Amino acid sequence: MAAIWLLAKPLSRSRRRRGAAGQRKRREIERAVRCAAVTFSRWAARHGLNLRQAASFLEIAPRTLARWQQSWQQARLRTQTRGRPSHRSSRAVRNRLLALLDLLGPRTGLPTLLALCPEMARGELQDVLRRYRRVWKRKHRLPVRVLHWHRAGAVWAADFAEPPLAVDRCYGRLLAVRDHASP
Repeated sequence: MAAIWLLAKPLSRSRRRRGAAGQRKRREIERAVRCAAVTFSRWAARHGLNLRQAASFLEIAPRTLARWQQSWQQARLRTQTRGRPSHRSSRAVRNRLLALLDLLGPRTGLPTLLALCPEMARGELQDVLRRYRRVWKRKHRLPVRVLHWHRAGAVWAADFAEPPLAVDRCYGRLLAVRDHASP
């Protein structure tokens, strides 16, 4: 029943796709679980168990198992997407949205885009905005540089400050000096 646990596990949100492509993996797992259940029920029938006993062993309703067996016999036990088919706007509309995002920037919110692009579906706007932000982050990534000084006494840093209260009631100013090459 590990496959049923996989069905309950949420899919990663970072790379989720819309429509049939986004559902494909989950529907294939569902189909594999159904095929395994039907195969088990056939094996159980050959070994003297009825449908109700096989279904109780699998912890599913007997009616569900009977429906899966019927679909198996009619060769309809295949993957099917759920929900309304996702609508994809024309290339011109999507390009206009990308130009708008280039103009407004990646911090533009979904309500603003919904107001500016009423002809696009909310899910499609969310998908384009998520992908745009991911690409923008990759393109505008700043390289991190680290300097290492190997010779002691070559680079010093000094900082002077006036604390709000005197240190040890007598020192009104602080001077911190550090040699960057020393550990």
